Amino acid sequence: MALLAVVLFSVIATLSQEKSDTLHPKAVNGNLNLSAFNFSKYRSLPLEGDWEFYWQKLVAPVYVNESEASEDFLNILAQDKQPTYAKVPHVWLDLPSEDEQTKTKGFASYKLNVKVAQEINTLALRIPTIGSAYRLYIDDKLISSAGQVSADEETSQPGYNLEIVEFEVPNPSFVITVEVSNYDLVWGGIWQSLRLGKPGNLHLEQSFSNFKATFIIATFLTIATFNLVQFSLRTIDATPLIIATICLLLGLREVEASGLLSYLGVYRLSFDMHVAISFLSFYICAGLFMAYYAFSFKAEYKPAVVKTIYGLATIYTLSALLLSPYIFTRFTMSYQIICIGIIGYIVWGLAKAVKRKRPSANIILLGTVVLFSLMLHDILMHLRFIDSTSLVNLGLVGLIMCKNFAIYTRFITALKQNRYLNTELEEQNSKLEKFSKSLEDLVDSRTQELSNANEKLEILAFNDSLTGALNRRGLLQEVELAKQRKLTSAKPFCFLLIDFDHFKRLNDTLGHEAGDVVLVEGAKQIKSVISEKARLGRWGGEEFLILLNDTAIDDAKDIAQGVRVVIFELLSAKIGTKVSISIGAAEFHGSESIEKTINRADEALYRAKSAGRNRVELALPHDAVSTAS
Repeated sequence: MALLAVVLFSVIATLSQEKSDTLHPKAVNGNLNLSAFNFSKYRSLPLEGDWEFYWQKLVAPVYVNESEASEDFLNILAQDKQPTYAKVPHVWLDLPSEDEQTKTKGFASYKLNVKVAQEINTLALRIPTIGSAYRLYIDDKLISSAGQVSADEETSQPGYNLEIVEFEVPNPSFVITVEVSNYDLVWGGIWQSLRLGKPGNLHLEQSFSNFKATFIIATFLTIATFNLVQFSLRTIDATPLIIATICLLLGLREVEASGLLSYLGVYRLSFDMHVAISFLSFYICAGLFMAYYAFSFKAEYKPAVVKTIYGLATIYTLSALLLSPYIFTRFTMSYQIICIGIIGYIVWGLAKAVKRKRPSANIILLGTVVLFSLMLHDILMHLRFIDSTSLVNLGLVGLIMCKNFAIYTRFITALKQNRYLNTELEEQNSKLEKFSKSLEDLVDSRTQELSNANEKLEILAFNDSLTGALNRRGLLQEVELAKQRKLTSAKPFCFLLIDFDHFKRLNDTLGHEAGDVVLVEGAKQIKSVISEKARLGRWGGEEFLILLNDTAIDDAKDIAQGVRVVIFELLSAKIGTKVSISIGAAEFHGSESIEKTINRADEALYRAKSAGRNRVELALPHDAVSTAS
């Protein structure tokens, strides 16, 4: 909840910045009067409002190899009529012009007359993404550009250049001219606000922006790594892999959207890379989000609807890979509308999961509402229903945090359930013992004698006569039961294969009677260490095999170390000579046979012998070996 509070604070801070921007002066009829504006009080202000707008004209007063543009400038000076005004920031599709055709491809110029106080000598501009090539002038001086601006589609080249540009204020009244050409996207123009301020303030503002972007990127990468590790440990659950992929894509998208690499001077993304990251991550993530919820709450989502969403995401992804940006960006609005429908469907399914009391459904719904509220906000912003800034990545951080909290909650719940089941099992065992005792009291003496005889036969059939441990037959019977439990309830079990070190030398030195004492007392010491659920059997000669029920390999290692220490310390003291054992441990996996698992334990035992004896070796899956000496 504290982490969600951080996300909420970030959202509020971002919206507060947007709210404060509405209080700053706006351009009116191409003029922005900042003579009374205190540049020391505010970090920066957006250059928003009505700019002069010249469609299909390049009107900057100075050009290089652009003779037709000079004619545009001279024509504008010669015309004695009111210019056209356009809202900035905005895309060309909704801007006024004398051309009645829909404006997608083309070129245009924006002009803003700015007036500042007399004492202002130096200012800076933070230049955002401008689509899709631009030149920016202060009066007649070119201070920034991206791509190649041209009235001819063949010579125009798109480009991106996010930067903060400092300039000397030529006089209290100066003109900002931005020439833009676009032939590569379905929209063009100045669709984000240029910000004006003192150089130090703008750089400080950008530092805060870089910090926020770094926090978001680091969060995504950390969670992606955590989920990849989780998936590698349990590959049957695909949701960690889905979350990791989403986080990597969103981290990459945040790198692109924030312009972090450009502002830090590390690397400038090309136009094609910028477009590919922006759109492919959007198209792919919609399908991945649906996959995450469908895998997490299978009963709440219809397979036919889920497959349809997968199909739509695939179609849009392929369009971005195979078609030019000018073509596939025309479909962006339709995909945003589809995403609104996907959001509704996911929330509807989560509401059903909460009603049916599915595990972790409440916390996942909370994170989803946070995410989808901000995602809907961003979609409405891109559809131009509201004026705001992008917040979706903060919502994604909130959802991922809720998802990980749900994982921890399930883990804690599982521990509580295990404790409860252990208590129940002990109580049932106690009742069973009492019931068995009462039955024994009721049988007559002949039945008792027969029972005793049967017990003796069973002991002889399933137990080793020297040590009292199970023999190979009895132990294999227990192993078969453990295998069935593993297949039906997924309860793990492990084998510890034990061999007394230098046992032949001990027999030759102290005699066979001493060797028998070592085996008998060793079996007693082993039984004192292992739990009641474990089964000890004499596997042959000086070899013993322990079956550890309901035990994974990590816990088996600790038990094996305990057995080794007890033999080396207590049994050696009791016998009067050093006695040690080597142990090979292996966990059974459903994809292999019992013989294969025991063979892996035997191989681990051989490694323990080869490594110097009196040690434990673990046989991990795929023959990976972890040693605990």
